[in-house]
Amino acid sequence: MIGRYTLSIALAATVLTASAQTLDNGSCTPVPGETLTVNRGAYVGPGPSGMAQTWNHAALTATATHEVEYVTPASTGFGGSFPGSTVAQVEPTQAGTYAYYMGSANGFHQLGIHQSATSSTLFYQNSEKVIPYPCSYGTTWTDDFSCSATLSGVPVTRSGTVSGTADAYGNLVMPYGTISNVLRLHITEDYMDDLEDLYQIEYDSEMYMYYKPGVHLPILNITIFTATVDGFPTSNQYTQWISADDAVSISELLNNSIGVEVYPNPADEAISITFSSEGGAIQMDVLDVNGRIVLSEGTTNAVMGLDRRSLDISSLPAGIYHVRILAANGQQGVRRFVKH
Repeated sequence: MIGRYTLSIALAATVLTASAQTLDNGSCTPVPGETLTVNRGAYVGPGPSGMAQTWNHAALTATATHEVEYVTPASTGFGGSFPGSTVAQVEPTQAGTYAYYMGSANGFHQLGIHQSATSSTLFYQNSEKVIPYPCSYGTTWTDDFSCSATLSGVPVTRSGTVSGTADAYGNLVMPYGTISNVLRLHITEDYMDDLEDLYQIEYDSEMYMYYKPGVHLPILNITIFTATVDGFPTSNQYTQWISADDAVSISELLNNSIGVEVYPNPADEAISITFSSEGGAIQMDVLDVNGRIVLSEGTTNAVMGLDRRSLDISSLPAGIYHVRILAANGQQGVRRFVKH
């Protein structure tokens, strides 16, 4: 995910957001098979909290680029050490290093990491709840996490606390355009590694993560991370964001106020459509690559927050399509999917 990629932790999350929506496991948790391109640059200020903000980060300049890849825990060869994990993140710069996560009805949890180079496995006996589900603007949370493990032959005990709040929403101005209905999470961590008979390492991190409906990764992440060994701190400040050239179509985010998630994708017989809603009448259509409506649910009433619909697509020929949600107030959301 967008975040630091070290043995200490690889914290991040992706959530579905809008000013009037609730975040949950089905719409926010990364899934195996996703690969995203992420830029990294100098630290920038996060901007204000509160409702209806506009954060201007159009001047972001990348100094490095890497891919974030999600796989099945079993495919890593170490999934058995992380029971309950639903997805593993591949460390982009260190071969054989994976972070393991679990998405559940009550939150997105980090279970630990494995590093093949040192034959080290760090499994959280008390997992870290990175994001609680359900979650919306104004949600706050605090969670303790801990583990005991052996790293490179040295016993280590980790204990700490993660705290967060969904402190703002609004428009996010990026180098490739403006993305509306972005939710920001402000997350802090305070934890310590106690390496038996050697030394202690204290960690402090502060992250501002900006999420858009239907994307399983923060659009933007602003981070300050500090590690202190024997009283000597080392800090790292940086900004990371999804590239405009990513496989997730940035064009689908621009000027689309309603976040739409389609699962499974690709699909064969049916799709589940999750979208943010302020309630009221909506129209749901499926369009082909030429923009023609090939399926339509017509006009129905959506629930406030997060709505879900199932759609039978078995009659469609194989190809690329778009689901389009149109609300009575003129807002829309579009998401591409593939029919096998």
